[in-house]
Amino acid sequence: MPRTRRFDLRHHREVFTQSRWKRGKLIDILLFPFPVSSSAVIVGNVSGYPLVKRNRLKRQLRELAREEIKNKNNSPVIIIRAKRTTYDATFQDIKTELSHLVSAARH
Repeated sequence: MPRTRRFDLRHHREVFTQSRWKRGKLIDILLFPFPVSSSAVIVGNVSGYPLVKRNRLKRQLRELAREEIKNKNNSPVIIIRAKRTTYDATFQDIKTELSHLVSAARH
């Protein structure tokens, strides 16, 4: 993605002041409605495991978040913070929890 279209948290600190973390057993999310043409998915704090496992988990979380916000009216920014227990969870468990947290954050 071109650098001009990236969502840079350094320039958008209001994400942290106008939103609250929704906490789950496997992941925490921060959902922030942002008036951009496409949604942003930011996966952070995935450390402590081999690089291959971290990258795979980050790709899975990004894809799940994209599926979750696809075809929605507003284009939110989703920040996902994975916990250590996420590495041992199944794809379906992560999908279920993300869906639950996003729906809770929207209300």
